[in-house]
Amino acid sequence: MFTLNVSAAAPTPTNIERKTVNGTEYIVKTFNVNNSITAEMLVENDFKTDDFSFTHTNTEKKENISELSKSVSKPATLETTTNSASNILKQFIPSMSYSEDGYYGTLTLDTASLVTQASGYASRNVPVYKTKEYKGLLYNDPSFIPQSILDNGITLSLSSVEWIVTGTALAGDSLVPTEYKAIAQYSGSQRVTYATGYTTTVQYTGIVTKKSVDSITYIITYTGTFIPVPTTEPPTTTEEPTTEEPTTEEPTTEEITTEPENEKPVPEHGNIMGYIIGIILAAILIGGATAGYILYMKKNGNKNKKTEIAVYNLINDKYILLGTAPLDKTNLSVNLNQFDASIKSGSFGFALDKYSANVLNGTTVSAAYNNKTLTHCIKQVDKSGEYKFELVFGNEINQ
Repeated sequence: MFTLNVSAAAPTPTNIERKTVNGTEYIVKTFNVNNSITAEMLVENDFKTDDFSFTHTNTEKKENISELSKSVSKPATLETTTNSASNILKQFIPSMSYSEDGYYGTLTLDTASLVTQASGYASRNVPVYKTKEYKGLLYNDPSFIPQSILDNGITLSLSSVEWIVTGTALAGDSLVPTEYKAIAQYSGSQRVTYATGYTTTVQYTGIVTKKSVDSITYIITYTGTFIPVPTTEPPTTTEEPTTEEPTTEEPTTEEITTEPENEKPVPEHGNIMGYIIGIILAAILIGGATAGYILYMKKNGNKNKKTEIAVYNLINDKYILLGTAPLDKTNLSVNLNQFDASIKSGSFGFALDKYSANVLNGTTVSAAYNNKTLTHCIKQVDKSGEYKFELVFGNEINQ
């Protein structure tokens, strides 16, 4: 009676809401599904429930995103001709963008991580010079000066000598040198190895993040259109009534003798009109009495009749009657918690008999369950039978 046509292959909705907005009926279904489920897999074809035909009119999509973070260190290298740290750091950019494996962010230069190493070597001869002094020499004779010396394992040869007088004496009327100091210059060459270039490595560090879609929420709305119950009218005939011409022939003696004894005599021509008028007056009296009785019953027969609403609950895909509740224009609210012991789902069906639906037509009734209240406006278009509707409070059930 109230069952909705849900596809067996479709995921189960996390919430189903039936609501009335400005006199229009809606069913809103909410799904939380993984990325493999598309909206087309959830939208149902037109379905009928509670004397309404529902058609899909809107779909809302929301991605439920989670964010992961981690610390990242990424190296960077640079070839230079110098090993000066200050000069090398000037050649690195202060920060860099990071985008790998879905993670993204900005990394900054860690100056303390700088490491410089020679990338190549070469060798060459380098001149080596050494100066030595020799004091207390009696003569300025180069033979008193060593012709070569060994300095740090390198043999250096004498290249020049400078003599300085450090003592004199009188020889007659003249002073003559008596002591000398020699300043000797030695020279040579040394084979040295040197770096031809340098490779510097630094680290860029920082916190990067990754966003992923954990699930998708679809909110699918169906709009209802009331289905009027077709009325059947008695068939009409287009045939013209036939009128028999009265015969003027006199009956024969034989015909008169064969007439049944119990057949009533035909009234004479002068009394036919009075006979017809009597029949008409009798029909009018009977019809008036019948109409008066019907009017009396309409006015007085329903005075003591109560308006009430039948309450059903969706249990195992079938609506089961929970009971009835009084409902009239002074009390338009139904407390569903009174049936709490029997309730198995948040989907409820309601039914009004023809009399109750006519009395409450145009009013808005409310139903309260589990601290939630839903409303429905009664619009009894077809007044020949029951009026039914459905309210869905979701999946929360009192325990």
